[in-house]
Amino acid sequence: MTDKEIVYTIVKQELSYHKNKSLFANGKIFDYKDISVYSVPNEPTIYSVVFSIQSGDDDFWLPGNGTKQENNWIINKSNYMQLIKEKDYYRLISIGTGL
Repeated sequence: MTDKEIVYTIVKQELSYHKNKSLFANGKIFDYKDISVYSVPNEPTIYSVVFSIQSGDDDFWLPGNGTKQENNWIINKSNYMQLIKEKDYYRLISIGTGL
């Protein structure tokens, strides 16, 4: 599995976590789609991640970036993430919406 595939898998797990939250939980989403992971030039452990979510909590998801669409979809949410390999596992750290 490549590092980009690992980042994709971790982001998908995180979005699934938010999707499985109870109805009124902070950060609840109803669905997600279009996860894309891009390498950042000259930064071998940093990736740009873009995705779309169907929000159940706009106060949590809308600030920062993304474009609100019909049916509570927020498209083109983006974040920079750093992939860190520990002894026998990986961690993905959110850097923010800009470098």
